[in-house]
Amino acid sequence: MKIRSLQDFFPTSVALANKITLLEHRANPMVNILNLSTKTVALYPDLTGEKGLCWRFVHSVMGAFWTLYCSVVYWPNRIKTNTETNECQIMLVSHFVSVQQLEERNDFYFGSLASQLQKSGFVVNTVLINHCRATSVDVCHSKTRDITILPAFLSPFEETMLLLRMISSSITLPRINEKLGKKLVSLARMAQFGSRALGEMRIGLLLERQILRQKPRVILHTFEGHGWERIVNVVAHNTLPPVKTFGYQHAVLLPGDKSINYHHGGGADPDYFLASGKLTKELFLESAQFPRPAALVLGSVKTSMSSKQSLSTTDGVCLFAPEGVLEEVYLMTQVAIEAATMQQDRKFVLRLHPVLDRSRVEKQLGLIPKNFSLSECSLQDDLDAASFVCYRSSTVVFSGIQAGVRPIFLDVDKQMSVNDPLPPDLSFRKVANNAKELVEIISEMSKPKLEAHEYKKALGYVEGYASAFDANELIENLNEILIV
Repeated sequence: MKIRSLQDFFPTSVALANKITLLEHRANPMVNILNLSTKTVALYPDLTGEKGLCWRFVHSVMGAFWTLYCSVVYWPNRIKTNTETNECQIMLVSHFVSVQQLEERNDFYFGSLASQLQKSGFVVNTVLINHCRATSVDVCHSKTRDITILPAFLSPFEETMLLLRMISSSITLPRINEKLGKKLVSLARMAQFGSRALGEMRIGLLLERQILRQKPRVILHTFEGHGWERIVNVVAHNTLPPVKTFGYQHAVLLPGDKSINYHHGGGADPDYFLASGKLTKELFLESAQFPRPAALVLGSVKTSMSSKQSLSTTDGVCLFAPEGVLEEVYLMTQVAIEAATMQQDRKFVLRLHPVLDRSRVEKQLGLIPKNFSLSECSLQDDLDAASFVCYRSSTVVFSGIQAGVRPIFLDVDKQMSVNDPLPPDLSFRKVANNAKELVEIISEMSKPKLEAHEYKKALGYVEGYASAFDANELIENLNEILIV
């Protein structure tokens, strides 16, 4: 079977996205290929040719039954939707990634934006997508009326009806006659009732109910190109009067094709693009394959900490920061443990994304060197203790550079060109292909030498890529939109 690049299917995926009209089809992962990173490519082995149609069918069936099982287990302690939620002017759609998030004053992605908007006179409600499967027991002490946490699943009956609805909609997917189009559509029919499509559609339905109940005039949501984001925009734009939408680019803009670069018909695109920095705004506008949309800079709460303006010492921790995907965690953990074994006089720390199950990762570790551990600290504390940060597609690299920590990209799969958010000519960033090279790089970088110029250039790039969080420009635009 011929092995193809995911890149080959991007034009066909976009063509299909512009032919569909049903909300159910917008949840299909085949029309929402986020990017060309290793993490994304791993989700489509049937497109690349490593697997086939049978694999996709079995994968979807197993995912559907697992979803129904999870719904049955979850429902007795479900988070009940508040049907008496007050109407609002502005709805923030963010993510609930950990129960500990309830203890934080600010949102994980939007920071203090809700309170800033409220101080400006807007009526705001934040809706959190429940990724950590939090139950009513977990959130029982949360009495905040301007925050709504969605249930992780629908009722078992509703999940069954949703599954039947998705199976039915697989038959009506539009056809594409060219060769790659036929392959993509046939696989998309099988993916239409898989766990990813069901999850995107469930989130879309829950948010649709919230929109109809609260009647916002503006919706701000995180924007990466997921199916639920497209559903929210269609629902918002079909509401009378139409709701204005802002898509916030909080994640890195990796090289190559990305879902957010392309127009999706039927009102599935946000009206405004919110960028994490001036540079990302420019990168988006340059790469957008449709008429230049309105774009504003909001900044990023993840990288808005004060820069040290000086490098850390070289005798600190080597920090590993994988994305919130288990495959990436295990890949980087293997390198970290091997490096810790080779260099026993240095501490190696793995920092997990909050969306991951820590106990599950710990069970997989087995015997580990004494100088290797999982972090239990805040990001700021981890960076304060670190001299080096190993990364792949994680935004932590930007925070690291701002904190004076030296970045090392782990290119174990030779896919740096589509995984590294830093530009290829940034000499401050080093590249290691394996644990041996990582230890050698750390040893070389620990020798006294002039790095000030390299660091200044890297710091300048980061500050343009993810600037300090500043909602003033956004608030000015919202005032214009919401003037009666």
